[in-house]
Amino acid sequence: MVGRAAEHEWPWSNRKSKQPTILPVLMHHAPFFTALDPDARIKGSRDPLGFERIWTAFGREVVGNLTTVTRSVRQFSTLLFGFHLANQATESPADRDDEFLPVFLRFEQLAAYARYRGDQAAARDIRGIRAVRRNVERHRRGLWLSRKSEWQLLSDQKTYGLYGLFRMAACNSGWLHPDRQTQLSPRAREFVERRLLPVPRRVQDEIVRSIAKDTKIDLDKSSIVGVLAELLQPQLSSEEGDFYGPDLVRGVHQAKPWHGQSQLWDCIEAVNSPPRTLRWSDEFDMAHLHACIELARSRGHNELADRLDRIRRAEELLGAAAMLYDFLLTQDKQPIDTVAKEIAQAFGDGLSWLNVADLCPVFGESAERLVSLAQHLAGGRYAAACRTLIEHNDEVMRQRGGNAWIVLKQDTLEVRFLEEGGNLPTLKEIQHPWVHTYFLNALKRVGACVYHGQTGGDEDAAE
Repeated sequence: MVGRAAEHEWPWSNRKSKQPTILPVLMHHAPFFTALDPDARIKGSRDPLGFERIWTAFGREVVGNLTTVTRSVRQFSTLLFGFHLANQATESPADRDDEFLPVFLRFEQLAAYARYRGDQAAARDIRGIRAVRRNVERHRRGLWLSRKSEWQLLSDQKTYGLYGLFRMAACNSGWLHPDRQTQLSPRAREFVERRLLPVPRRVQDEIVRSIAKDTKIDLDKSSIVGVLAELLQPQLSSEEGDFYGPDLVRGVHQAKPWHGQSQLWDCIEAVNSPPRTLRWSDEFDMAHLHACIELARSRGHNELADRLDRIRRAEELLGAAAMLYDFLLTQDKQPIDTVAKEIAQAFGDGLSWLNVADLCPVFGESAERLVSLAQHLAGGRYAAACRTLIEHNDEVMRQRGGNAWIVLKQDTLEVRFLEEGGNLPTLKEIQHPWVHTYFLNALKRVGACVYHGQTGGDEDAAE
């Protein structure tokens, strides 16, 4: 499937790289983009159609703090404790920025070992669990907390661990100091200090000493491992729920809070509760979106309903386009008319429900092609739609300095990127696509943990 390749890998470079940041500023629904937000990216996405900028802008209209990967409350907890203790472990404010990161990475390692030892169920929610499990099996009595490559939990722990993936969401939730983002905000610091009150001072000091420099620990004899396992146990306390609910789920303390995120959560909660058939264990999808739009409208939350409806109409096109492009990637050496006939047999006279003309401001420089694509699909002109998709990919890749994944030669598809591809979707799938998450999956996952005790896990934890 498009969007499921190696983690954080750019399609034109064939190597992993830290990416710059999307900063969409929404003014009358017309975003100005700088660069891509690494935490917005679908895990593993190569984004051959350049849709990430678009769906991110729509998603930020309703969820202001979370990202696609920030689906674990306990990983946020680890970040907060780590930032607090790492600042204590650095010697002086003048040197803190240089010293902070290695210290935090050592705390992340310590917390991962503690959670793994303390509760096997927590293993699903530990980033770098493969390395954690391997290290514990081989070196249980002598585990190093170290930034050295052989002890990092991930191929690049800074980028793919909590610092790289959760820090921006923590900042957006109001937990980091606006001017010194290696320090907690007063609200977050007060919460962490309150959680640490039952921990004896000598134990806190031992944790700080253990992460201040490279340290070897014995997982069975260390006095700090059990303490951290208890602090980071999967089930949240009521005190934690009172903190994480407003901050993570409802977005109350964002720099620019919007009341609609709290309204959105109330809708998500309602549509996943009896007598509705949607369940907390289900990922957010198009059925959830339809139900939330209907409920928001019935409650008089018209601004929220309008923003969600824009997401619905955008995804009906973007999701369908992504699935169809997946299919084209499997049609090497096939005449375009043959491909179009197969699509017509599956979808009939056209995707008449597509309605995206008013979304052009968010589509940006791709607006003309995307509106044309929608018109071709709505009118059942599938050969023209395929040509538009191929042209769109060519333009996206050209702007990146790369090559098109598919080219047409004498009206026959020549697929140049054979590693990707998927089956032709069914009519039901093309009518109700959910390829891009708009941060709604993360909101449901986090809210289910905070308000309904769903501990879940991070399916990307192993990298």
